[in-house]
Amino acid sequence: MALYSTTQELADYVASNEDATLPASPEATQRLLERAEGVVDRALGPWPYLSTGRKLDPAALDLVQRAALSRATAAAAEHLLVVDASFLAGAEDFAPGEISVLYRAMRDAPRVLEELAGHGLVKRSGTVVTPVEPVVVT
Repeated sequence: MALYSTTQELADYVASNEDATLPASPEATQRLLERAEGVVDRALGPWPYLSTGRKLDPAALDLVQRAALSRATAAAAEHLLVVDASFLAGAEDFAPGEISVLYRAMRDAPRVLEELAGHGLVKRSGTVVTPVEPVVVT
């Protein structure tokens, strides 16, 4: 069962997008939300996984963070609905030589990070290059 967003929150989020048609069955919508939660978990960064199989517990978040998590999950679900599944799976698209691709869809939902931004939910880690002492030849 989806933890980060409800079916109604998803329906409200995608209501203005005519290309995002929700699945007819509630079970299919739940599976979509669960897949979207996986997308959000990957975007969150190096949080440890909880016993629920997710990185965050919505009940432990404040109201603003919970709303951001719900919107990010809905954004990921919307992206999964709109972008072709074969593209997400890594299939290559081929077009005749006279057709030029102007914009290629992103594999990850760009609005996920937008919805999470500024709420303290995204962890990032990086590496720092150790400074090297310059060699002086005399």
